[in-house]
Amino acid sequence: MRAGSLRPPAALSDDAARCAGAPLHRHHRWKNVAHGIPPIQLVRHARRRKRSGPQRAPARCCQGRPLSVFAHIQIGVKDLARMCAFYDVVLAHFGLRRAVELSQVGPAGVYWQRPGQRWPQFVIGAPVNGEAPSCGNGSQVSFLAASRSVVDAAWATALAHGASDQGAPGLRLRYAPDFYAAYCLDPEGHKLCFVHTTVATPVHDPVMPGPSPAVS
Repeated sequence: MRAGSLRPPAALSDDAARCAGAPLHRHHRWKNVAHGIPPIQLVRHARRRKRSGPQRAPARCCQGRPLSVFAHIQIGVKDLARMCAFYDVVLAHFGLRRAVELSQVGPAGVYWQRPGQRWPQFVIGAPVNGEAPSCGNGSQVSFLAASRSVVDAAWATALAHGASDQGAPGLRLRYAPDFYAAYCLDPEGHKLCFVHTTVATPVHDPVMPGPSPAVS
């Protein structure tokens, strides 16, 4: 039988096509039938597309890696060699490795990063303004640990290499039910936190910015 002598079957009536989300234009129905596609398959395909909804491409990130909020965190130090020795052993617990030799320190200072990743970085060095470095009251650098045992080990390593205790490992329920953390001051007084949480989703809803206050 020639394609031109075919008649639209009942399975592909306008009502059925409308319920399935299939195109109603007769030219398209005839074209599909002429190419040997059974009408019932067209209806099933349209129903599947209707149930699944629009297809969206996944969000892309930098070279296939998740983007970090921070490029780098930097603190000023006095004794670069001593602080490098301290952070070499502490940051190893978080998978960070120093990328700069002390004999090759440039304007960017000394930094640690994960192998194969440019960002994020933790950086130490002399202040660029030439003045003496200082520790900010209320400032803190917090490192996210893969487990509670990593928190324990990083804190113990820090104390063994010149840090002072600011809070032993344990749950801090005032922050969150799963907020397991330890605190110390590095050999020059910068406050550090090592923390592990079991829940990755936010505990609280984000605060939306309100209207700007009126200026009188």
